[in-house]
Amino acid sequence: MHILSTLSSAGLSSSCQVQDILECLQLAFMVASKALDGHEDNIDFFEEFVGYDVLSDACSVFLVHPTTSEKMLGCLLSLSFHNFGLVDIFSTLVLCQDLADLDVRFLEYVPSFGTIHLPHVFRVAWDFMARSLATSGPMRLVIYKILEHLTQSSHYNLAVLGEANVVPPLFSQFASSSMGISGADSPSPERRLLSKILKRLFEIGASTQDVRKLLQCAVKENGALDGEMIELFRTGMKCHWPPHISLQGSSAITKWMGDAKTLPATGFTLSMWAWFEAMPLEMHSLLGISFWIDPTVQLSITANGTLSLRTKVRKEAAILSKSEIPTARWTHIAVVHYPSRSSNQTIRIFIDGYLTDSLDWPYPAPEIIGRGQLILGDTTPGRALSWCLASCYLLSAPLDDNLIKFMHGLGPQYHGNFQDYNLARFFTYDVSTSLNMHLLGSASGRDTSSLKRAIQEGMLVSENCVMLKVVSEDTKVSPWLDPCSSVSQSDFDASCRGNVCVVSRQPFDVTLWKIGGVRLTLHLVHQAQTQHELSRTISILCDSLHNSWQNSEEMEKIAGYDALASILRSKGLLINMTSFETLFEFLGLSFRSPDTSTVMNTIAYRAIALDFELWSSTSLTVQQAHLEHFSFLLRASRHRRFNAKACLSKLGIVRKLVFALHSTWYPAETVPHLVNAIVVVMQGRFPPNDVIKPVISYISAHIVTEPSDPPSPRSSVFLSVNRHERVKQLLDAVISLLRIPSIKRLPPVWNEELHRAAVELLLRPAASASPSKDTPQSIRCPQILPVILVALRHGLLVCCDKHNRGPSRRVTELILDDLIDLYKTEPSFSQLFKSQSTTEVLIDCLSVLPAGSENAKISAQLTQLALLVTSGNRVSHNQKQQILELTKPERKAPGPSPNSLSSTLAVIREETLRKAINYLDQWRNVIIASEKERYQKMVVDLQERRRRLGAITAGILKAGSERDVWPHLVPERTWRLDETEGPYRVRIKLEPVVEASLESRQRQSPTMAGDLEVSSTVQSEPTADSAADDYGSQALAEDIAEDKHRRVRHELEPGDVIEAVNTVSRVSGVDSWPGLLIFGKGHLYMLEGLVEDESGEVINAADAPKDMFFVSGSASRLRSSQPALRWKLAHIVGFSNRSFLFRDIALEVLFKDSRTLLLFCTYTSQERHSTFSLILRDMSIALPGGKASNPNTPHEKALATAQQQWHNRMISNYAYISILNQLSGRTPNDATQYPIFPWVLQDYTSETLDLSSPDSFRDLTKPMGALTESRREVAVNRYHNLESVGEKPFHYGTHFSSSMIVCHYLIRLAPFTSMFKTLQGGDWDLPDRLFSDIARTYRSASQDVRGDVRELIPEFFSCPERTGFSKIYLVLILAFRIVRESKLMTSSCLRGQKTIRFSSLPCIDTALESHYVSENLPAWIDLIWGCKQRDVESLNVFHPLSYEGAVGIYGFSECIADLLISGADLDKISDPVEREATIGIIHNFGQTPRKLFNSPHPSRNLSGTLSLPAKVKRGVCEDALALAKDVHPLKVGFDGPVAHITTDSSGKVYPTSHGELPHPSRNDDGVRWDHGRNSGVLQAFSRGTIVQTIEFIHPTCATFADPDTLVTGSTDSIVRIWHVSYGQSSVSSSFKHRKRREPVLSLAHLLRGHSGPVSCVQASRTWSVAISGSSDGSAVLWDLNRGTYVRSIWHADGSISSEDASVRLVAISESTGYIATCSACFLWLHTIAARPIAKLDLLSTCDPTSQVSSIAFHEREYSQLGILAVGDGQGSVTLYTWNADGTPEGTKAQWDRYGS
Repeated sequence: MHILSTLSSAGLSSSCQVQDILECLQLAFMVASKALDGHEDNIDFFEEFVGYDVLSDACSVFLVHPTTSEKMLGCLLSLSFHNFGLVDIFSTLVLCQDLADLDVRFLEYVPSFGTIHLPHVFRVAWDFMARSLATSGPMRLVIYKILEHLTQSSHYNLAVLGEANVVPPLFSQFASSSMGISGADSPSPERRLLSKILKRLFEIGASTQDVRKLLQCAVKENGALDGEMIELFRTGMKCHWPPHISLQGSSAITKWMGDAKTLPATGFTLSMWAWFEAMPLEMHSLLGISFWIDPTVQLSITANGTLSLRTKVRKEAAILSKSEIPTARWTHIAVVHYPSRSSNQTIRIFIDGYLTDSLDWPYPAPEIIGRGQLILGDTTPGRALSWCLASCYLLSAPLDDNLIKFMHGLGPQYHGNFQDYNLARFFTYDVSTSLNMHLLGSASGRDTSSLKRAIQEGMLVSENCVMLKVVSEDTKVSPWLDPCSSVSQSDFDASCRGNVCVVSRQPFDVTLWKIGGVRLTLHLVHQAQTQHELSRTISILCDSLHNSWQNSEEMEKIAGYDALASILRSKGLLINMTSFETLFEFLGLSFRSPDTSTVMNTIAYRAIALDFELWSSTSLTVQQAHLEHFSFLLRASRHRRFNAKACLSKLGIVRKLVFALHSTWYPAETVPHLVNAIVVVMQGRFPPNDVIKPVISYISAHIVTEPSDPPSPRSSVFLSVNRHERVKQLLDAVISLLRIPSIKRLPPVWNEELHRAAVELLLRPAASASPSKDTPQSIRCPQILPVILVALRHGLLVCCDKHNRGPSRRVTELILDDLIDLYKTEPSFSQLFKSQSTTEVLIDCLSVLPAGSENAKISAQLTQLALLVTSGNRVSHNQKQQILELTKPERKAPGPSPNSLSSTLAVIREETLRKAINYLDQWRNVIIASEKERYQKMVVDLQERRRRLGAITAGILKAGSERDVWPHLVPERTWRLDETEGPYRVRIKLEPVVEASLESRQRQSPTMAGDLEVSSTVQSEPTADSAADDYGSQALAEDIAEDKHRRVRHELEPGDVIEAVNTVSRVSGVDSWPGLLIFGKGHLYMLEGLVEDESGEVINAADAPKDMFFVSGSASRLRSSQPALRWKLAHIVGFSNRSFLFRDIALEVLFKDSRTLLLFCTYTSQERHSTFSLILRDMSIALPGGKASNPNTPHEKALATAQQQWHNRMISNYAYISILNQLSGRTPNDATQYPIFPWVLQDYTSETLDLSSPDSFRDLTKPMGALTESRREVAVNRYHNLESVGEKPFHYGTHFSSSMIVCHYLIRLAPFTSMFKTLQGGDWDLPDRLFSDIARTYRSASQDVRGDVRELIPEFFSCPERTGFSKIYLVLILAFRIVRESKLMTSSCLRGQKTIRFSSLPCIDTALESHYVSENLPAWIDLIWGCKQRDVESLNVFHPLSYEGAVGIYGFSECIADLLISGADLDKISDPVEREATIGIIHNFGQTPRKLFNSPHPSRNLSGTLSLPAKVKRGVCEDALALAKDVHPLKVGFDGPVAHITTDSSGKVYPTSHGELPHPSRNDDGVRWDHGRNSGVLQAFSRGTIVQTIEFIHPTCATFADPDTLVTGSTDSIVRIWHVSYGQSSVSSSFKHRKRREPVLSLAHLLRGHSGPVSCVQASRTWSVAISGSSDGSAVLWDLNRGTYVRSIWHADGSISSEDASVRLVAISESTGYIATCSACFLWLHTIAARPIAKLDLLSTCDPTSQVSSIAFHEREYSQLGILAVGDGQGSVTLYTWNADGTPEGTKAQWDRYGS
């Protein structure tokens, strides 16, 4: 460094001087190379006392100078390789003319390249080379050639390049420049070279930022795909290198074994995942355990690839000849050593989960000499092995063979401690299938209990058994540890020596999951427009799932396979054979080795492979290949038994194939292949009823006589003829199948039903309805007779031996009876025995003639049939002799003679034949009806599936935000008011409107036209004899499951079942949506758009009769079914009775997640009684404990409690009015019964407003219509005039609250915008009549004699964003004409100021809580809810129809029979005109709330400080300066800072350290993370004991939103929402004996939005939101209920560093919903909709040496002064406040220090 600094200060004026400096530079680097080459001590000294940063600074002068840059760069490159043959590479090669010349000249330097020995030096050189990429063309080519060679030379060099971060500059150059592309499809040689380099670099993985940039470039602005980027991405996705450690030559990794000084006495297990580039030239040590100098256990690899093992008790190494290690792939090696075993050998060696070698060696004796260490690698000089290590474990327990197989299944990417409660979730589809085969194929004597237990319970071994673990995350390339050095952090971090490179880059599938998961790959498939693009994107999708359990898990959770099928259905013609093979190889088929084909993913196979509609839209070649894949699985594969039994048995393949055959999706060219597929599946090892019944039923129902005249192709009969031809093809194939002698499974299911079908196929239907013995019946299908005779033979075998399988004795007798009758009555039947093969089957039957008295009848029948056959000349002479020989008397069993039997049969022949034919007719009619019904239901199910898949696909493709990878593909988001409610049911949240284009529920595929009319091709015949015995009719009918709820079952949570279903309507604003209220076993569901018809079948609401769900005045609107709203039954807080249009038919359900559901019964008044009884019963059962724990009952108690709290100032005026609204039935769900709030101000013209003057306020003792003398006069006159003509009098023709008034106020806020148009008949009102000015609106409501008498709504007092943000508050912006932004006021001004400038909207809140309003509010309450509600003297009488009538106060827990219909019972109005007029009055005029008080309302206690409760003298807001430190602070018993503070119900404080969070309701329970060696895991504990461990979470922070919801943030930039339940832990059987229920975590939502690690998180169940901060400089607002992204709050603005912009602290105010976020530079305050309020520059206002360490809001139900407490690193707490008062014009909002 001294030489470099000296040379840098020397001048470069002359060429001689420059040459001398260059020579000195080269000599200096050569000396440094000699000193560092192979000398670990020198390297350690350089790294510790000099450093590579100093080297970079010293070289920078020469690197930027044009005359020395090339030489200096060559010196750095030579130093990194320790070979100075490269010193002139840059100065020489930059002179090359073109790339071809460069290729030739570069070969001269290839021998000088070797291993990069000093990666950090290479990084210094690369930093300059990266800057040269965009400036120098010749230099750029030289750099590319060097990189090309290094990426191909060795994996170690490739790993060094990856860790040197060479990808970002290269990719930026590739993406930003066309680099001389000569044609549209022909990139330049330079670009091809760069693409080649990038592909090689991407093979070992990439960073999240690299993959994100690659994906962003893959889709252009117009939505088209970039072919080059797609190919790069596909290349990276094909490789699955896990994070690993690369070792080259003489190198090793050492890790100390803690306090262990000997091997465990119980035995041990060594496990490692290794990858070898090539075999070594000589034996190379892989692993060694030593406690001093000589290794106690050593495992090596030989030159021929076999393993060698040596222990201390056997000095000579044993060559394990069977343990051969392959190259260029990851291999799992395990060594298990038992202390002693009587039955088996003590040492067992496993390769890839299979036992390869075993040795019977003694266990090494313990020798306590020194600390143990594990050495991976070989430091012997001259070693040349290049290999990689993914993980290595030393376990203090010998694992059995099954657990080794389980450990192998986890793969090289697993780096945990085997503690996860569900380790099997880390398996890929391949591994899961392999283990299932192992379990099913295990011999009966093999014990697989340990494997089953590991799969079911996880937690492979106890955590204490993990003695040592070496993975990339714990490995540091640091100085070699001295064995005598003290133990420190190095005990947990492995150290390296030699050429060791730790590769931290993740494979593409993992980074893809972090960024956006499989939704991104589905997007790529969706964007593909050509066959080439589609095949590439399908390949990317399959590769992303093949080795990634995360992506596979998410794909199943979001129904991604169904979405993929839906996407591909629209791209059928783009699917070529490449796409087909890629998909089906992913599903498990092997086109190279068909005998290994198996179904690896049943879910994907069902969704994709069995979607015959999808594949029928492809080309003929793909159609045939798809249908032939069944032969791969069920014939060619050696796993066909497993495929049939474990994978395909429950998929109903035959029925789907038959449906596809009948639907005419496939063209005629493909029908033979479709029929062959049916036959192949029939031959599979499936239950007979699943393969035979559907086929026989289909054939029987659709086989018809051929038409006499050929139809025209355009005729309606042509389709039937085509179907008939298809049926005939299937029939011929089935008959050929049944005649195969090897088919021995079919006859056992030959029952009466099947026999009737066979006889029906044999005979042509009779023309007469009443056939007799003389009725002619021709033979229709002679091929079925041999099948019947085969069934007869198996029946005879059963009679001989009951252990045989075949038809029963009764069926055998029936077969013989029918054959004898047919022979005697049907002349053409005897002609069938001219066939020698048919007669041969009969001879086979005679050869097994049963003996014994119990078989006498059957023997006689068979003999009689045989003699009848031989009676004519129809059989050959030889066969006749065989029959006569077999029927000789001496062979016959005792029984009736043939003559006697013949005479007997002659008597009953006619009756038997008639009944048989009737049975056949009856059976066929049942089959026809069953098939028709089945087909119709399958068509309906198919349409429902299309709709559901369309919704799923739209949800995946259209959901997104501005932070997505492709924001230009995300539709612009619009916003609407969220129905989630805050304190006192306030609604101020916004939610994005997702408008997914769902398929119409009525749309049918063109190929389905006419298919529903099955009767057009099937003729149903009436029963011949109405009095005939109906024996067997039930057995003949097909088992069509009457699942009337099948259309909604897919909406249920997994494992849930339907308990009850009710048709209701959900009220939302002015609309009501018909739907189904479903009570499941564990959940409540609301599905809009579907209803039950009279039979209980689920149908579309649009298809139902209007009077079925019509409620007078409901204005029900119909729409297609929507995604189900769902809640757990345990989350139902209660339910309240509600009226709807003055009828007691509504019910409002309240849930824990701050959402509500307002429903009303949709039946007629006669049916509501029973329907409501059922709903209330189910609702009561659903509540915890089975009781109706309504929070609003008993009514009087709730009202009295609220009144007392208000009197004592424990709640604010706003809260009290909200409670009165709720108790009187007002709800924000119904615009006709919206909550009412008073006008409190009347001065809307003054610049400042004096809240101490009564003149500023409205007179609350009078209604709005009587505030002026002129209005009072008009009201009195109207009342007397109506009274004089005998009508019910009233004072006002309008009302103070109606749906029109609500929508008028909120016209600029969705969904009230559409509601307003609905009430206006679909059009807007005149512009001058829209709400735009609060002063004008007040004048109209209080002074104008022609105006209205409206009051206000809660939004005037609860909206926090009345300074101009979004549509919800734009109405208030215009009304108040705001022209200035708010400013935070000082605390002194707030305490003493009485006058407030009106342009600051918070004055309305302050006015509502003022002394005047508190004093006069009782008078207003009397007018609205009290004794003056209908008071004539107070001028407070409204239209009679606005009052509730005779309905009193009741609770739904009372008997439903006591409910009365109000005076405004619309159901009793028969005149349509009168009813519609009444509806209009109620709907638009308004409804007076239910009366609550019969006596004057008491006044409020106004003594003392008005902002505090009556008996409280001091508060934080009022006396912040009086706060003092507790003289007895709480002391904690742990080291480190306090990270969390919680309190229990008694107020006791529980402080905890970082990494631990107690449960909010059970402080001895909670969660832990980043604890000890369990880095990356999340653990649930109960009373100090770990009860659940979840690995690979990498949490950094956590918070409880409520006792049931946990939110965590992780280093992978993902926020997770967990559901916390209490039950028996499934972690280990050792915990199951406990009686106490333990916390169990289950993942509910995975939230992506951040691009950096999450550093902090907070959640509020009150507002159902979570806020997370990240190192990416942003905070993200999440919706807890839906688990979706809402908005981002940015601290990074480009002017500050990423570290300073990192959001470290977040907080949410439970009372206001305000959000505070803090970074190193700024403290921001936002509303709950992420609208900025105030910003504080911490660098200029706070001590720069003390960073903010904590923030928290002061919580109070109402406070004039909001306070945020801010703690810093110096131990001080500062209180900040904000307010909109006194803001100077043109200034921004500012924070103000309130106290500290």
